Amino acid sequence: MRRVTLRALESLDVAEREAVTARLRPRRYSARQVVFNDGDIADCMHVVVAGRFIVEATTPAGVTIALRVVHPGEFFGELALVRDGHRRTGRVVALESAETATLNRLDFETLRRARPGVDRLLVSALVERMVAMSDLALELVMPVEDRIWRRIAVLVDAYGEDRITMTQDHLAHVAGAARQTVNRVLRQAEADGVVELTRGGLRVIDADAINRRAGR
Repeated sequence: MRRVTLRALESLDVAEREAVTARLRPRRYSARQVVFNDGDIADCMHVVVAGRFIVEATTPAGVTIALRVVHPGEFFGELALVRDGHRRTGRVVALESAETATLNRLDFETLRRARPGVDRLLVSALVERMVAMSDLALELVMPVEDRIWRRIAVLVDAYGEDRITMTQDHLAHVAGAARQTVNRVLRQAEADGVVELTRGGLRVIDADAINRRAGR
């Protein structure tokens, strides 16, 4: 398995980090493969080693939106470490060929008994989740164009200077918008010199402009 870098591990000492990484197990996914669905039994946390994953949730109105795009060094599914029998509360899909390193709940319990300090890993993960939930609550009351820009900004964070390989249909799905609206927003952005539209995706020209339009 490739070397894993996890921001949450920064709160642990060297021995604690080594103990956690020694129990990580690799899993590989093909593009568009579902990691888990809403309601599945949760048994592990995933640390992203390679590739990118999209985390989706369904609103009470039945609209599916993207909470975030997770890239190497980040994690998802951390609530599996909280209690036995927990069920997933969202859907995660690989956007491309990808790999994660998983930390099983039972392994985490063993680590906690031997090294109580590893609890800081879970605290860090849950704080990040709370921030994400607060951002989602804010987005739900935003106009649709603002939601589209915030989803694009999330993609920019994940892809950096790489071409964003997400179709307009998919972007509309994760933003809870009509494809025609997404197309109109992106066509105007291309005319403004903010993005370049490509087949099956887009290339960012002005990331600062995207963040301004996203209100960030």
